[in-house]
Amino acid sequence: MKKFLVLFLFSTLFAIEVKEAVICKRISNRLPQEIDSVFVSGIGELICWCNLKIESPDTIYHEWIYKDSVMAKIKLPINFASENYRVWSKKRIFSLWIGEWKVRIKDKKDSLLKEINFKIVE
Repeated sequence: MKKFLVLFLFSTLFAIEVKEAVICKRISNRLPQEIDSVFVSGIGELICWCNLKIESPDTIYHEWIYKDSVMAKIKLPINFASENYRVWSKKRIFSLWIGEWKVRIKDKKDSLLKEINFKIVE
């Protein structure tokens, strides 16, 4: 009984694993292109791309944060279990929004799975 309980708790804790997450300028064939951590003002739009290991259908969220303010919270449904489920969100970045940014990747319980930092410069 104890082994079953430990196994159940362990598998529940890691139902979603963020294998890779990046900020990029575009997606081609479901893969990120022009990945970076510093982007020039006037970029227009950026993408947060994730590769997930997921055990069952679920939901994650991308919180785009600028100067400690949540600028967008994007719900991303995960439709099926996979070792390599790729999902992404886009955010328009206005040219006045210069400085430090981050995207927090969270599960439906609001637990932080991963955080990506990037910067917009003049």
